[in-house]
Amino acid sequence: MIRSPIAWLAAVWLAVAIHLDWHLGRPAHGHLSFGLPYHWVFGVVASVPVAWIAVTRWPERIGRAFALMLGLGVLLGHGLEPLGEVVLYRVGWQPFTNTA
Repeated sequence: MIRSPIAWLAAVWLAVAIHLDWHLGRPAHGHLSFGLPYHWVFGVVASVPVAWIAVTRWPERIGRAFALMLGLGVLLGHGLEPLGEVVLYRVGWQPFTNTA
């Protein structure tokens, strides 16, 4: 399952969705921020294709497959993406420490 390119593509999909959701929910005073109160609905809708992939590709291990893809997506979306901002844009550790 971890070697499956489809699982990795689903994880990247979730990472992009997590980052977009962060922009949707962040307070509107920031750059590329929208301050939407129900931004979490986007996250729920974005995770449906990943659940469908888990059900159709690995019907005997649905929970494990979804947990793996979700974990990788969160690691990429909340870990590597902010780390890339720290390294590439030299903004300090603000992407990790700013709660907004």
